[in-house]
Amino acid sequence: MNIRSAGPNVEALAQAASSGGADGVMQVAQTSVLKKAINSQAQLGAQLIASAGNVGRNVNFMA
Repeated sequence: MNIRSAGPNVEALAQAASSGGADGVMQVAQTSVLKKAINSQAQLGAQLIASAGNVGRNVNFMA
């Protein structure tokens, strides 16, 4: 199996496992989880801003 074709996270995990052992793997896993959490928070924030904008437009329209 070609590790590179599996994606950057898998490649990073493989490199960490070969060089740093369990500590390296945990570090990569944590940064991966952290990136996903940050991305989902950013998306949630963008959705909230968009919906707040819609509410503002609706209020102006009714007034």
